[in-house]
Amino acid sequence: MFCINLCDIFNLDQKKEYSLVKYINMIEAMAFNMIDRIYNGYVVDFLYFELINFNGYNELIQYCRNKHVNMTLVIPVMSQNVLDIGKKRIWEICGCADNVIDEITVNDLGMMSYISKCGKYKLNLGRL
Repeated sequence: MFCINLCDIFNLDQKKEYSLVKYINMIEAMAFNMIDRIYNGYVVDFLYFELINFNGYNELIQYCRNKHVNMTLVIPVMSQNVLDIGKKRIWEICGCADNVIDEITVNDLGMMSYISKCGKYKLNLGRL
């Protein structure tokens, strides 16, 4: 199984458009076209997680659909004051990536409890 981790790749400059597929194609060439899973999201910073709405992300989802590659959404720890926004954002992301995202990595016990209630996704425990 060959997985690539794209978490936090957009932290460099949020104003630029990045082509994730360009990077993935280079990785595919090195991995002999055997990518099975892509990890995407943000491990630590909720601000960037909230801003996932760029063309590169939609391009990535389309790539995964075309190549039958599964994706894991990585959710950062969220403070109480952004929790409602964060929960809404999780379901927006999962909704646009239906049948692509099949598992979610959470980084706190409260989010683990919240996501597990939906029963649709395999849960991974990150930095707990």
